[in-house]
Amino acid sequence: MWSRKTIFRGFGYIVVLACAVMLSSCVTYTTIGTSRMPSPNQEMADAYTQADNAFRSGRYTEALEGYLDYISDYSPNTLTDNALNKAGDIYRARGELSSAQSMYLKIIQDFVFSDSYTDARYKLGQIYYSQGRYSDAINILASLVDEPGTGVATTATYNTLAKSYMMLGEYYDAVFWFNEAARSTYEVSVREEAEENIKLLLENYLDEEDLEDIAEEYDDTPAGGYAAYILAQRYISRGDLDDARSELLKIVRNQPDHEYYYEAQGMLKETQGMPYSSEITVGVILPLSGRAAVFGRKVRNGLELASGALGYTDGPRIRLIFKDSGSDETTASYAVKELARDEDVVLIIGPMLKDTALAAAREAQLQGVPIITLTKEQSITDLGEYVFRNFLTNPDEISGLVRYVVQGRGLCRFAILYPDDAYGQEMKELFSRYVGYYGCSIVGELSYTGETADFRSIIKDLLDLTGSTKSSTTFDALFIPDYYNTVGLVIPYVYYYNLKSITLLGTDGWNDPAILDIAGDFMIGSYFADAFTPDSDDPAVKSFVEDFTSIFGFKPGVLAAYGYDTIRMVQYLVRSQGVDGRDDMRDALLSIRGYEGVTGLTTIERNGDSTKDPLILTVMESEAERTMTITEEPEEGVAIAAELNEDDVTEYVIVEVPDSRRY
Repeated sequence: MWSRKTIFRGFGYIVVLACAVMLSSCVTYTTIGTSRMPSPNQEMADAYTQADNAFRSGRYTEALEGYLDYISDYSPNTLTDNALNKAGDIYRARGELSSAQSMYLKIIQDFVFSDSYTDARYKLGQIYYSQGRYSDAINILASLVDEPGTGVATTATYNTLAKSYMMLGEYYDAVFWFNEAARSTYEVSVREEAEENIKLLLENYLDEEDLEDIAEEYDDTPAGGYAAYILAQRYISRGDLDDARSELLKIVRNQPDHEYYYEAQGMLKETQGMPYSSEITVGVILPLSGRAAVFGRKVRNGLELASGALGYTDGPRIRLIFKDSGSDETTASYAVKELARDEDVVLIIGPMLKDTALAAAREAQLQGVPIITLTKEQSITDLGEYVFRNFLTNPDEISGLVRYVVQGRGLCRFAILYPDDAYGQEMKELFSRYVGYYGCSIVGELSYTGETADFRSIIKDLLDLTGSTKSSTTFDALFIPDYYNTVGLVIPYVYYYNLKSITLLGTDGWNDPAILDIAGDFMIGSYFADAFTPDSDDPAVKSFVEDFTSIFGFKPGVLAAYGYDTIRMVQYLVRSQGVDGRDDMRDALLSIRGYEGVTGLTTIERNGDSTKDPLILTVMESEAERTMTITEEPEEGVAIAAELNEDDVTEYVIVEVPDSRRY
C-alpha cells in the first residue's frame, strides 16, 4: 500500500469538508438543527409518491416538476433531501450541470445527517470534474475516500481523482490514483486503461527520482512494477547492470502476475554475467532407512543427477548434505536444526511423509531456513513464510482428470468403487465434488475393504446398486481410486460382467508398469492422472531420462522426477537472479511462475504452495518386445497395430493423452 506521506505531495487543495466546500468562493455549510428532519405528514408523503412514481415510470419532466414543487411547497423533512437528489439526477442527465449542482449543494448545506449527504458530495465532485474545476473535484472526492464507511472508494472515484490531478499537472499523485484504480477493479478493460495511463505518466512526465521512489516504496503494486521496468531499461542503456538487475528482481520476486514479469525474467538472463558462486549448499531430509526408504532413494537419485554430484549438470553445481529422517518426526526436526547451524545451507529439500514434513517445516520456520517439502499436504505452507511445497496434490490431480473426461470425452454419469480407507474416502469425495461442479452425477458408490480378494460379488453389487445390467449400464465411467496391485484384481471382473461400454478412471496409483502385466488388455481406453511419464516426446524429459538411465540403468519414475525438478528450479533461480543467502532464496522461490520442468508447469503461489496441471494418461495396445514404454498417444483414427511377425508379442503401453491439458 502506498504511504500516505506521498499521496498528496504538492497537494494544497484539501479543505475539511465539514467546514467548507470550494465553489467560486468558500461557502460555509450550515445544518437545520442538530438532529434529523421531521417526518412528512400524509399530504407531503402523497405529493412525494406522485413525483416518485413518475420518476420510476420514466416520465422525468413530470417527475422534476413534482420534486421541485415538493421542495418549494413544503418545509424541510426527511423526504426533502430525496427530492433534491433525484431532481439533481434529472438535471445532470439532461446536461444542466449548474442546476444539478444547486440541488446537490443544497443537500450538502442543509442535510448533513441525511442518507443523501454522501451521495450528493460524490455527484458534486463528478460535476466539478466535468466543468474543469479539478481542484474542487479533488477536494470532495479525496475527502470521501478518506472517510470510512462512505462506500465511494470505487474505481470510478479513483479514476476521476487521477484524471483531475493529471489535468492539474500533479503527475505523481495522478499515478497514485490510477494505481488504486488498477488494483481495485476486476474489469480487464478498466484495469488496462488505468495501467496505460500509469505507463504514460511514468515514461513521459516523472523524473528518475520519482521513478526510484515509486519502484522502491510500492514494489508490490502495478505502478511499482512499471517504474522498476523503466528504470531497468535506463540503467541497462547506461551500462549500470547491477542497478538494472536490482530493479528487475523487484518485479520477478514481488509481482509474478505483472505485465512485464516474463520480460523482466528475460532481461535478468541477458544481464546475468556470472552473478552466482560456483557452488551452493542445500540440505536434504529424506527417509533413507526403514519402510519408506525405497521412496527416499528414488527422490535422492533425481536430486543427485540434477545437482551435478554425478557429473551431469549445466550449473551451478549444488552441494547436497543428506540427513535421514526415517519415519520419525523428532529425527526430522533435529535434522533441520543441524542443517540450520551450517551457515552455507541456503535451502532444505524434503521430507516426503506428511508427519515428518510437518515437523521439519515447523522447525525450518523457527530457524528462518527456506524448506521445499515434497508432500501432498497443502496446509503445510500455512506454517510460515519459509515453508514451500512441490508436489501434485490430490485436488489438482482429480480436478484435472474430471475436467478432461467431462469436457474432452463428454462423460457425465459416474459410478465410484473405492477402498474403505482414508485415501479412498478422500479421493471419492474429491471426485464427487468436481463432478458436481460440472453439473454431472454420481449414479452410485460402493466401498470394499483391504481384505477383499474376490471382486466378483463387489462388481455385481455395484450393478445392482446403480440399476445396471450386463447389457445396459446407468453410468458412463467407473472411478477406482486405488493402487495398481488392487486395481489389477478389480478390472478383470468389470469385463467378466461384459461392461465393455464403460470407461475406467483412476489415480496416480495406476501409473506403474506392473499394472500392465496384471490387467493390461483390460485397461485399453482407461484414463488416470499423474505428474510424469518417462517416455514423453518433450525434449527436456527425454534428456532427463537418457541421463538418468545411463547412470542408474533403469528409467526414472515420478519421485525421481520431483527430485530432479526441485534442484533444477533452484539452479534456475541462482543462475538468473544471483541468489545469495536464505532470505534471498525465500524471495526468489516466490518468483517461480510457469516453470517448465519434467513434471510439467510449476507455479509457486504467494503462500509458498505450488500448483501443477497433471498429465492425463491412458493405455493402448502396441507391438514391440516385451518392454515397458511410455510415449505420446497417436492422433485419433491413426492405426495402432501393424502386421505381427511370428516372434512379435503384443504389448500394452501407458501413453500421455495429447492436448489433454488444454481442457
